[in-house]
Amino acid sequence: MSEKKRLLHLGFFCPQAYFELHDKAEKNHQYAARKLESRIVEGLRQNDVEVETIGLYPARIFPRNRTIFLKAFKGTDAQGQQAQAVGYINVPFLSHLSRTFSILKAGWRSLRENRQRPSAILVYSLHTPLVLSAALLSKWFRVPFYIYVPDLPQYMNVGVKRSRLFNFMKRIDTSLVLSLSDRAAGIIGITSDLVHSRPSWNGKRTAVLEGVAEVSHAPEEAQQQHDAEILGKYGLAKGFLFYAGGLAEPYGVGILIDAVKQLGSQTHLVLCGAGSMEGEVRRAASEHPQIHYLGSIPPEDVKALSRNASFLVNARIPGDIYLRYSFPSKLLEYMATGIPVVSSRLPGIPPEYYAHLLVLDDVTAEGLADCLQRNAGANYALAQLAAEGAAAFCRQHKTALQQGKMLVRTIFQDSAQHDRS
Repeated sequence: MSEKKRLLHLGFFCPQAYFELHDKAEKNHQYAARKLESRIVEGLRQNDVEVETIGLYPARIFPRNRTIFLKAFKGTDAQGQQAQAVGYINVPFLSHLSRTFSILKAGWRSLRENRQRPSAILVYSLHTPLVLSAALLSKWFRVPFYIYVPDLPQYMNVGVKRSRLFNFMKRIDTSLVLSLSDRAAGIIGITSDLVHSRPSWNGKRTAVLEGVAEVSHAPEEAQQQHDAEILGKYGLAKGFLFYAGGLAEPYGVGILIDAVKQLGSQTHLVLCGAGSMEGEVRRAASEHPQIHYLGSIPPEDVKALSRNASFLVNARIPGDIYLRYSFPSKLLEYMATGIPVVSSRLPGIPPEYYAHLLVLDDVTAEGLADCLQRNAGANYALAQLAAEGAAAFCRQHKTALQQGKMLVRTIFQDSAQHDRS
């Protein structure tokens, strides 16, 4: 009988009650990252890995988040499993130090006091307190650590204006965390280009995990009733274009709004989210009755609206170099619904995805309007076939169970390297 696989997970995975407590003070909710991390943990557990989680609540630094002291907390996660969040001081400079100390202390206790010690550590993201703690724990207890990298730190906050001091400290932090990542036994990245972006990662165990699709197991009748309630909540009728995510020009929000204006009053657009274009989106909604802006809404409402759209749109504008190292967080969620998905071509999207998408090659308002018109009406049945293929693709290859199997192979098997180019 094989020995039970055990893993210590360091990241931002916290007890559900802790999320609910601190979400009230946090305006910048990282729902996409939270869902991805929770599904990674779920996938490992579905593959019979015993996972202990130690998490940080990802609060913005004071004064952007007014909470100065975040207390340690133990409870259960959304699946009823034990989880713990460490405490730290949420002020500039002290935040990184106190986060590191708290993660290190909790990790030390776990590895020192646990008779059945985890055989690996998995870190979620290149966050310095997490990677530094993992590197030290790995050295002290001779346990290999792996890092899941959803984005590269040098490309985070692109386009966001910061002070010179902040940018200087960010460069130091980026250099430090990348240097620490060289000590990892393996790198799991969100794209193939990301995994190959650093020469010192060559020769390590590597894998690509662009996301984890959530497949609903709810009875169809109950789900339809729930969806009808959500549509009624927002005063919507089934059959609209839908976009959920950041409201910024690079995400194609301006293109989407202009395309809908061209298509006329019969084509309704529903948007939700927040960002730098929020004022423009509100103005467009007030001037054009077919445009509906819902603000930031609960993730469960986003899912329900996605299932009742006619098209789901990802009109991300290509061109920026960092797109090679990112994967659209909403794409798998869109594909899993079985609703036709319009998407631009992006370097971070693997080639096999495009067989299941309505590809937008001309990323302009005119190009998007033309794409939507070509796939509507008599041609909508063909668009639905592509959407059904997308949902099947997600069920067969991108569930928590399937992606968890890949992680288990990468982390626990004694093969030289696992890599998908």
